Amino acid sequence: MQIDPWTHYQTVSDVYKNWIQVAGVIGAVFIYYKWLFERRDRSTQVLFELETRFSGEQIQKGAALLEQDEAYRGIRFALIKAALPADEVVGTEYSAHSGNSGDDVDLKSLDTLLRFYVLLLGIREAGQVPDSSLGSCYRYWLAHYFNPCRREFRLYIAELFPTLHRWLSRDRNWWKRARRKTFFSPERFGWQPGRRFSRQFIRRAARGKVFVIAGAGVSVGSGIPTYRGSEGIWRNFHPRKLATRKSFEQDPGLIWEWYRERRSLVRSAQPNMAHHLLVALAEQASEFLLVTQNVDDLHERAGTRQEHLVHIHGEVLRNRCSTPGCPYVDWQDLGEEKDPRCSRCKGRLRPGVVWFDEDYEPGQKERVERFLEAGPCDLVVVVGTSAVFPDIVDWALRAPGDNGCLVEINTNETYLTPAADGVLRQRAEVGLKKLVRMSGFRPVPSKTAPNLKESGTAAAQLDEKT
Repeated sequence: MQIDPWTHYQTVSDVYKNWIQVAGVIGAVFIYYKWLFERRDRSTQVLFELETRFSGEQIQKGAALLEQDEAYRGIRFALIKAALPADEVVGTEYSAHSGNSGDDVDLKSLDTLLRFYVLLLGIREAGQVPDSSLGSCYRYWLAHYFNPCRREFRLYIAELFPTLHRWLSRDRNWWKRARRKTFFSPERFGWQPGRRFSRQFIRRAARGKVFVIAGAGVSVGSGIPTYRGSEGIWRNFHPRKLATRKSFEQDPGLIWEWYRERRSLVRSAQPNMAHHLLVALAEQASEFLLVTQNVDDLHERAGTRQEHLVHIHGEVLRNRCSTPGCPYVDWQDLGEEKDPRCSRCKGRLRPGVVWFDEDYEPGQKERVERFLEAGPCDLVVVVGTSAVFPDIVDWALRAPGDNGCLVEINTNETYLTPAADGVLRQRAEVGLKKLVRMSGFRPVPSKTAPNLKESGTAAAQLDEKT
């Protein structure tokens, strides 16, 4: 029988194609296994290089700063100072906490550790090393971001290492937790981020020791503009330029003209709901202190007692002598007097406020320090302030201690936001109303309880103003 050459050719071709396909599959399997072994070798090599780098002196020193409480306390103020705008740190009010020459060295070692974690993030994103290997070796030190005793560290990372801040924030998202791909596990170390800001916790904390820091946002509802907003500009002068001792010495007439307008505004203003809600917080707390950065008298007019109130930046309706050492103080309305003089020494009178180039008045800062040194606070509320002054930030972060709750109420994000246990992105009066409701204080507010108006409490006053 004669064989068709074309059929024979097709048969041979099919055999060769089958062999080529088999060889391709075998080769692919070989290459895949070779890649797996090489990847394992590369992972081992990367881990070895990471371990070598992590064992370096600077990184180990930075890790010790986070791990050891005593070492961390030594750099707290340096972290705050580094995280805040430089123009807010310069001045006398921060002099007590300016740190020492060793702070820079300590922060350099901490920066070295954080740069190591930036490298770690890149390696993780590239998938060069399994998460399990990286996490078991290196998650602990950066997980201190969630440690309630390391709030200053959170501010430092958020401001100076935004890449790490985004990684930490993203790693805590619910969908990441659901997929079990979280790198940082603060719960493993006993830290429960975000769980303090609950109705049950706030209800208990509001009846304990309460510390409040209030800013200009509290008085905005009464028609008093903030310093930092566009509405704070006065005749093309920014308050930062006017509210200084140097400006007063150069042109006291201009400064008095500005303050006369501010005094008129304060006298015509009325306390708003936020002021009365702070009185409600004070009534239910076992210990209470309100540190206000506002220079108006609206807190007093709302019913806040003097023993509960610290005017850390002075009071605009008060006059005092500008001569050093002269104790003259009064509350007289000077009217249109252009160059008021002290009745004792004939020196120039000035508004009784603390200007940007001055330190706090004697005794005011000490009152706050005594309150905080007596023990940690159960509830700390920072409301209506941009939180850029180092001492204000220090008090807010130090006050909660290990077990307290820090709540921020502000319409905008601030430098304190990363350190807060709970954030209410609302106006002062709205946020405080929600917080007081969470605390279980009754009523806030209710027009259906006429019997409460007879009690004369702050709660009854809230009733009438809603």
